[in-house]
Amino acid sequence: MAKTVLSCRRRILQALALALEKVIRNPASRKHLGEAAERKVRGHFDHQTSIHQLKDLFETEWRNV
Repeated sequence: MAKTVLSCRRRILQALALALEKVIRNPASRKHLGEAAERKVRGHFDHQTSIHQLKDLFETEWRNV
C-alpha cells in the first residue's frame, strides 16, 4: 500500500513539475492563466462579500462563547 501511495504521489509531482515548466517557459500561457485567475478572484471574492462573511462568522462565534 505504501509503495502505491508513494508511486502515485511521485506521478502527481512529476505531472505538476511538467505543467509548471510549461507555464514558466511559455509567456502566453502565463498571461492566459494569470488573466483567468484574476477573473475568478474578481468574480468570486469581493470586499463586500468578505465583510459580510466575516460579520456572520464573528456573530456566530460570539453567540457560542
